[in-house]
This record gives sequence, C-alpha cells and structure tokens, in this order.
Amino acid sequence: MELVLNLGLIFLLALLFKEITEKIKLPAVTSYIIVGILLGPYVFNILSRSIYDASFIISEVVLGLIAFFISQQFSLKHLRFLGKPVVYISVLCAIIPWLLITLVLWLTFQLDFTAAFLLGALAAATGPAVVAAIVKECRARGKFTNILLGVVAVDAAWGLMILAVSLGIAKSFASPGQSPAILSVIGNSFFQLAGAVALGMALGYLVLYFSRFVETHAERLICLLGFLLLAIGLSFTFGFTIFITCLAMGTLIVNKTEEPKGKEFFSLLRDIDEPLLILFFILAGASLDPRLLPGVGLIGLIYIILRPIGKISGGLLGARLSKESKKFGFNMGLSLLPKAGIAIGAGLLIKSQFPAIGDKILALILASTVVFELIGPICTRFALARMGETSKPNI
Repeated sequence: MELVLNLGLIFLLALLFKEITEKIKLPAVTSYIIVGILLGPYVFNILSRSIYDASFIISEVVLGLIAFFISQQFSLKHLRFLGKPVVYISVLCAIIPWLLITLVLWLTFQLDFTAAFLLGALAAATGPAVVAAIVKECRARGKFTNILLGVVAVDAAWGLMILAVSLGIAKSFASPGQSPAILSVIGNSFFQLAGAVALGMALGYLVLYFSRFVETHAERLICLLGFLLLAIGLSFTFGFTIFITCLAMGTLIVNKTEEPKGKEFFSLLRDIDEPLLILFFILAGASLDPRLLPGVGLIGLIYIILRPIGKISGGLLGARLSKESKKFGFNMGLSLLPKAGIAIGAGLLIKSQFPAIGDKILALILASTVVFELIGPICTRFALARMGETSKPNI
C-alpha cells in the first residue's frame, strides 16, 4: 500500500505546487522537479522504496510517449519547410558545446584531455522530455516550436553518436593500441540506432494495419498504447534506444496516413499523458541531490557556464546558415538547455570504465543536472514566449 499512498501524495502535492509556482510565473515542470527534490532521499526522504523501484519503468514509458508525440513534426510536408534549420541547428547545438567545453577545460584549465573530452560529450544532448512538456504546457504553436521539437528529436540521435565516438576515442587514449575495440564500440552504437529505427518502422506498419479493425476511441487508444508498450519492451530487450524506436514508429505513422487521421493517433494519448508526465518529473527530481552543488568547484562552474554558451552559439550559427534571425537562433539555443537523462547513465558508464577520473566526472554531471533541470524549463518557456508562440495567458 505504500506505493498507492506515495502516488496519492505525489499527485496532490504536484497540483498544489503547480498552483503556487504559477503565481510566480514558473513552469509546471519546475514545480514538479522541486516537489521531487523535497520528497526525495536527500531532503525529507518521504517516498518509499517501492516508488523508486517503479521509477525506471515509468521513465522509459514516458520517454517513449514523448518521442511518439514529437514524431508528428517529422512528416515530409513539415520537413520540406523545416528540414534545413532542424539539421543545421541540431548538429551545431550538439557539436559546439562538445568542442567548446573540451578545448577550454583542456587548454585553459589544464584538465586531463580524456576527462575534458568526455565532459564535452556529456554536454551535447538536450532533455527532450522537458522541452516537450513545456511546449504542451504553454500550448505553443508556430514555426519556432515546430523546429524546436524537430531539433530536440534529432538531437537525441546526435547525442548518442557523440557519446559513442567520445567513449571510443577516450578508450584509445586510456589504452593505446586498442583501436579494434574502439571501432567495435562505435559500430555497436550505430547498429543499435539502425535497429531501433527498423523496429519502430515495423511496429508503425502494424499499428496502421490493426487500426483498420478498431472503431471506437477506446479501442484505438488500447491498440496504440499496446504497440507503444511493445516498442518500449522490445527495445529494452534488444538493447535499442527506446526514444529512437518510438520516434521512428510515429514518423512512419504520420507519413503513411492522411492529415486528419494522422492527427487522431497523436491526440489519443492526451487523456493519459499528464499523470505520467507528473510522475516522470517528480521522480526525476527525487533522484537529484542538491547537496552536490557546493562541491562542483571551479571546473564544475566553468562547465555550467560553457554549456549554455555553446548551445546559444550553435543556435546562432545554425540560424544564420538557415537564413533565420539572430533572435530566432538565440532563443533556439536557450530552449535547448534542459539536460538529458542519458548524461547520468553515461556518467555511470564512464565511472565504471575510467575509474581514475570517473568519480569526479559523475559528481560534476549530477551536480550540473540539478542546475539545468531547474533553470532549463524556465529558459525554454521564456524563449517560446519571446518568440510569441505561447497560447497560454499570463506567461
């Protein structure tokens, strides 16, 4: 029963804090994360072990739903108009923070190259869940919003590739002469991406086939949800990236259906996504340890400063190449500050594979995640409002 009590407490406190934070113009996502921090083991330690045991499943399901939601931006019709900005901005907003942090920490602060290189790679990815939730909360619509969602989706793939390449190169510096193993690490990562895309497309075809035999709204929801959960479960079983699998599944559906019917698939999940998003962000907040912040040191502070500079620089350069305004590019970079959960997983992997530097890298990543999880939603909502694409009043 502890799990049920925890869920009741989570939903009621989420509603209360949302009302409070709306008074001071903070996004709901920020309020959920704050609730999580307060309920978590590092502050009041109210949540039971059972809720943490369920957090992994909840996180994976929500990421799958978010990827499916974002995939509606990947129709060929949209891509004809938005393709260039999405590609330019996503690539540059991933590569520039990676290289900027690597070079500054290595050349200016004399940090070990392997550590600097890995920290740079961990700065590349953006948290798609936060961005998608802010867009939904603000009811944002328009060209900037469409490009932002496209960038966030593609950014997930770039982030995974950058991490794979960086881990391979870092291993070569740590253990010279092991290039075949490096190629194996990189090749395996690309295989996982290709496998995720193939699985998602196959399941997308199955959704379209079986949807012909269902008639009511409830039946369509059950059919879609069943295949989404199947996509998440199979991805986990085969070691594929769940986000990419569900993104590919939704992309196929949106491109193989006519406009009104295609939108129906994505509107089906609106009845169930809000409670899952609340759980996702509160449990994400509960995993953050605010006690790490005072110990970030100079390197941590520089990392926290350089990541936004890199993201905004990538947005500005990408906007220029896409013939968009400076305002567009600046706000795009600002919108991409939320930190991806993949960075924490990669930090744990680095800790096991690079014991000499892994502990310090993981501590810095965890501390910076606290910062970006709190300020990221605020920056994303501010950028959307500045571009005039929020429909919600009083933002």
